[in-house]
Amino acid sequence: MGNPLYEKTGPGGVSFTSRRYMGDIHIPSFVYDIWLPIIGTRAIAVYGVFCQLEREGVVKAITIADIAKACRVGPNSLKDTIDLLCECGFITYTPPTGQRRLTHQTSEIAVLDPPKIVSRSLIGKYAHPQGYQPVFALVK
Repeated sequence: MGNPLYEKTGPGGVSFTSRRYMGDIHIPSFVYDIWLPIIGTRAIAVYGVFCQLEREGVVKAITIADIAKACRVGPNSLKDTIDLLCECGFITYTPPTGQRRLTHQTSEIAVLDPPKIVSRSLIGKYAHPQGYQPVFALVK
């Protein structure tokens, strides 16, 4: 597995110890501008976690329960967020079926590039009751 990335500190904390480049997760600013009013902060944070966990474009070999625990949400809440991210085109979600399920393999979450367009139907379905407004429009 290589060298550990983290170690426990004396006072009970955790320290990042790896010297190798881990890569940064970059969520484009347009996601916050046009998608935040639709999907909310939880979905953007979960998408960021999926970006961090993905290997070759897919999150696998990690249970939904473990991801939910790390995100401090319940598994049902995480599943609702996954459904929202799928509907909006940020990810695809494939639960194990058949032999994959019998052998206890995990779901696979393919991480996609964030969509650059918010459809009228998604605005109608998820916008705040007082209307949709991109975040940038708040700057006066």
